[in-house]
Amino acid sequence: MSVELTDKGGRCASLGMSNGTWFTLLDIPGVETLFNTRKTNDPIDCTRSKARKLADLIEAWEPPDHWFSGTGKSEGKALLIAFLRNCKGFRTC
Repeated sequence: MSVELTDKGGRCASLGMSNGTWFTLLDIPGVETLFNTRKTNDPIDCTRSKARKLADLIEAWEPPDHWFSGTGKSEGKALLIAFLRNCKGFRTC
């Protein structure tokens, strides 16, 4: 299974990741104030403001070695931060 982040404004290409990568993001301290962080694949509709707050939380966080398989943790972190800062909010699917 996987999770895909889709820009509500259509400016950014969708960004897909494994469930494990997504669930690790939901465990970052502070994310619980932005979303319901239950470990499910229920859709999330995120505002532009919350997307930028999530980018700030990810930027201050050190991902584990196994995170964002295939791309690598540093590259995955940079991709996510860029997406979150440039999107007009996102939906998960």
